[in-house]
Amino acid sequence: RAALAANAADVEALRASTFEGEPVEDILTDAIHVLGENIQLPRATTVNAGGIASYIHGGGKIGVLVTFDVEGIDPASEGFQAYGRDVAMQVAAASPVSANRESVPAEVVEHEMGIYKAQAAESGKPEAIQEKMATGRMEKFYKENCLTEQAFVKNPDQSINQYTDECAKNLGGTIKVTGFVRWALGETA
Repeated sequence: RAALAANAADVEALRASTFEGEPVEDILTDAIHVLGENIQLPRATTVNAGGIASYIHGGGKIGVLVTFDVEGIDPASEGFQAYGRDVAMQVAAASPVSANRESVPAEVVEHEMGIYKAQAAESGKPEAIQEKMATGRMEKFYKENCLTEQAFVKNPDQSINQYTDECAKNLGGTIKVTGFVRWALGETA
């Protein structure tokens, strides 16, 4: 509630805020003393979007928020909420790296491509073939690690992009997955 009230974009903003007149840092210290447990605030973020869907898995062990750009569809409608919950459930189950290939961090792409190029070089094939092998493996990485390209857990014959297009058509508008936040209990960053 403190993070929401302060519209905290990160942990520092949350720690610097107050809740019901008391500094969040003091509330945290009091909780540590009362519970006798080391309590940390590893992450905080704010999401704003035309549509937001949530999903909590495993009795609160994993929480997901997915953001969407929506046109011609009421994000509060039952149909959109069912679709959004399915996509959030996908994030909880498949733990993608990013929403789409454009949002994969450059250092991740560079690291993965370096591995694939090294593996291709070990094959002893000509350089042009090695490049194609590395590019092919990178495409596989995107299909497995980008939410919109992943096989939908409820229908593996369909990607999340295809499911999104199908739902948008049925709801009479357009939907674009723009991002997500996935939290797991006990993670440190």
